[in-house]
Amino acid sequence: LLDPGESSGPDRVLLGRIPDAAVCAGPLTLQLALSTSGGSVSVPVAVPLGRTGVSASLPAGGQLIPDGSGSGLGAPAVSTVVVAATGTVDDVDVTVDIRHTWVGDLEVKLVSPAGTAVLLANRPGGTGNSGDNIIATFDDEAASALPPDPSVTAIVGAFRPSQPLSAFDGQGLNGTWRLEVRDGFQADIGTVNAWSTRRTECDAAPAPTPPTV
Repeated sequence: LLDPGESSGPDRVLLGRIPDAAVCAGPLTLQLALSTSGGSVSVPVAVPLGRTGVSASLPAGGQLIPDGSGSGLGAPAVSTVVVAATGTVDDVDVTVDIRHTWVGDLEVKLVSPAGTAVLLANRPGGTGNSGDNIIATFDDEAASALPPDPSVTAIVGAFRPSQPLSAFDGQGLNGTWRLEVRDGFQADIGTVNAWSTRRTECDAAPAPTPPTV
């Protein structure tokens, strides 16, 4: 109870119970009912369920992408994130900062601890796309697809990936996630400067307690 003109402080905590039927990754929508001397009001409150992901640690100046040979994809530039938490994945978005002078050379792939591989971008815009850099977030719910073939453009913004990230949904999140970037042609080179996942993670359900007999 607050007196007129009084403010709430950190020592006043509202407690509630999340219903058993709530689905991880929500968001859980609540109604906060307030009673005042001037009447009552109901305020909607959205509470996200789950936890978000982490960023990869890369060397200063970025990780070099081995140049392609002209006869096929070169060796991958591989960087990893190790997730110690338990639980399952409900949704994954991936943000990358890849500096390269011919993005049509590049194949970008995310691999889960279970070994599932999803192509984020596969020669975006076609092999003739001489645009610079992929600075993008890959999200199944993004409004835009990757540029069609042929295009000459940088890949900047939010895009739906070449393959759906929903392939990871329901998998265990514990273990090593890796990003693999390959160059498909010689001459133009680049680096992976940063990447991160934004995962909505659902805790593993606790084991049921046996009844006392």
